[in-house]
Amino acid sequence: MEKQEYELTESELRKKGLLMADRLRRKGFSAPDIIAFMEDEGIPEALGREIIQSLVQDRRQKVQAEDEEESNRLIISLSLIFVVSLILIIIFPGWVVLPVGLVLGALSYKLFRKK
Repeated sequence: MEKQEYELTESELRKKGLLMADRLRRKGFSAPDIIAFMEDEGIPEALGREIIQSLVQDRRQKVQAEDEEESNRLIISLSLIFVVSLILIIIFPGWVVLPVGLVLGALSYKLFRKK
């Protein structure tokens, strides 16, 4: 039987390139190496560079979203602890150490814990 050869459309080339670039990036290859591998597979260099840029941009957006989520959690939890501390100061006016300790303990835990 004869092997049928056909040209890939640009969308098929892009999909193939994205899958290949993502796989190679996870293995630790640099951008020029990934582009060289893609050229060996028949993907044009310009499309390879475009694919690498889109992967980098996607990664930056994911990291930014994760950082934003973490900072939102920090703000919410510290706000709740601050409100609880204010309530404790109102309930126990002579015990200033308890609310201050609660705020400082929570702040140090949130800021210095490892992810």
